[in-house]
Amino acid sequence: SIGCGLSHQQLLASHRDAGVHLHVLEDDAMIHARLPDWFTNLPATLPWDLLYTDVYFSMLSPQTFQQLNRLVKAYRDSGTVALVNLQGVPAVGTTSYFVHRDSIGKVADLLGTDWISRCKHDDHLNHLVQAGQLRACVTVPFLSTRSTLGCRSTIDPGYTSLMQAMDLQRAALFADANLGELAEQAKQLRLGGPGNPLLTVFVETTRAILEHIDQGIHQKPG
Repeated sequence: SIGCGLSHQQLLASHRDAGVHLHVLEDDAMIHARLPDWFTNLPATLPWDLLYTDVYFSMLSPQTFQQLNRLVKAYRDSGTVALVNLQGVPAVGTTSYFVHRDSIGKVADLLGTDWISRCKHDDHLNHLVQAGQLRACVTVPFLSTRSTLGCRSTIDPGYTSLMQAMDLQRAALFADANLGELAEQAKQLRLGGPGNPLLTVFVETTRAILEHIDQGIHQKPG
């Protein structure tokens, strides 16, 4: 994990004077065919330091789900790719991201190596974004995704059901996602055992809230 983070830091530091935008890819990244043309047509005046093409979202709120749901539906209707500001929406993952040509040195310096004793490098980048020190956006839908090699990572020991759940959420936001297939996989994730009644209340009520958001309705119980 430290070696992976240091490779990002050293890559940024060695390109601080490159004069062009930097696209950083990890070895399990899969790029959507639309990404090169879409990025080329980005407005030059758009303010950003980091532009992610996919991330892990940390515990989506209903409000964030509503925004993502609307944008994914817009893409499927009209092919429109949007950008979502990540400040206020905690997210991690550095599978594929662009660094603005004017920000490479800034990002390298802020990333540094202090994170080694505290967290992973992508967590540290998220802290910087949430603190307002870096401006970051993500494409919605995602224009990259992890290949099947991702589950063979040597950073995290074993491929747990939690990791599978996070990967399914991430995969569902990819531009070419097979949502029906992913939904069937998601249905198999429930853990056995007696469970926690309070957890059940929160899970089922959150499910009801999100279903209402998806249908665009606010109605009294029947």
